[in-house]
Amino acid sequence: MKVGHEIPVNVSAARVMARGEHFEFKPLETEVCSAMPLAIRECPADCEDLAGQKFGRLRVLGLSQDVNRRWVCRCACGNYVLRRSKAIKQAAADSCCPQCYLLAVARREEFKRRTGKERFTHEFMQ
Repeated sequence: MKVGHEIPVNVSAARVMARGEHFEFKPLETEVCSAMPLAIRECPADCEDLAGQKFGRLRVLGLSQDVNRRWVCRCACGNYVLRRSKAIKQAAADSCCPQCYLLAVARREEFKRRTGKERFTHEFMQ
């Protein structure tokens, strides 16, 4: 157990700790989700420059230096992810990093368990 996590913060946390449950994020092997900044390069003249634009929770920083045709984006939570331009534009309203998405899914499932009501995952993204 991490230092400072011995005492539950609230009643819900106490119930979870009593059952021995915990949530640990593990990204897919194919997906890049890093807390460290990723290397970027300048956009060539023949492609649309998305740098500086914000889509959902993601802000586009620039083209990836290591992976071709991928944009480096920074989520509102601070994680850096790689996305294609098509993926960024199509999911503009609810774009986020995989960690934020899994947290929203956990919130949705907890809401469903407590209330019995179904909601969309994007409603739980903050």
